Amino acid sequence: VKPALSMTLGLLLITAISGGGLAAIHVSLLIIQDPFPLGREAVARMLSLCGLGMLTAQLFHARVPWIMTDPRPILGLMAFLLAVALFVLPITKTLGEMAVAIGVAGWTAATLRLLASFWISGIGRPNGLRLGLQHAAASLGQALAPFFVAIVPDQPPDWALWPFAWASLVLAILTPLIIRPQRTMR
Repeated sequence: VKPALSMTLGLLLITAISGGGLAAIHVSLLIIQDPFPLGREAVARMLSLCGLGMLTAQLFHARVPWIMTDPRPILGLMAFLLAVALFVLPITKTLGEMAVAIGVAGWTAATLRLLASFWISGIGRPNGLRLGLQHAAASLGQALAPFFVAIVPDQPPDWALWPFAWASLVLAILTPLIIRPQRTMR
């Protein structure tokens, strides 16, 4: 069963926003040095923590069956948690707080992308076009954060995070409306 057009577009949007949120964090850590300046080693540890959060999410979700039933509750929750992580990151005061925000962002972005990949391909029917579009959406999202910083350089340091945080929050609210699987796999 292939997903409806609205669901496919919603999943593409989720993919772009989750990838863009992580890219905004990376830009914030590497270029902007927000919320406070970090040394090379601390930036490397934070980026590694983000990757570890992503890997852990993928391993966890590979062992649970809910990705095959109804993705809406977990997609909504993960979009909300990604928004929280992006909103909180600029106001963190310690490396520990920053680590938690970045770990949550890595976990949620990986979960969103994994669920989008599963549901966009269609149950039982692999579709290269839709998967290709999903990867293009991920690349677009990852390119937007540095692009925003490049075209509007005089904004506050955390500016690159806000569009993705707000978009994640809106997606969390709208997920039940735009994501509607037709049939489940059992």
